[in-house]
Amino acid sequence: MIHALPPLLAILLSASQLPAIQESATDLDLRLKALCAELEEKRKEFNVPGVGYALFRGDEVLLTKGFGMAD
Repeated sequence: MIHALPPLLAILLSASQLPAIQESATDLDLRLKALCAELEEKRKEFNVPGVGYALFRGDEVLLTKGFGMAD
């Protein structure tokens, strides 16, 4: 499972590159769906049973999501 962390971290870090400018809800929704699809694909590719992520802006939690199995 440790070998799966670098690709997953790279995906998460790329999500942190979301533009600081205001996006329309539709554009943001499409980008988040693409991020979720990529995370799920990599989770399966590297046989990771479960993974979760959270997006923050400052101290505010914008979104949390989990994929796979929780124990």
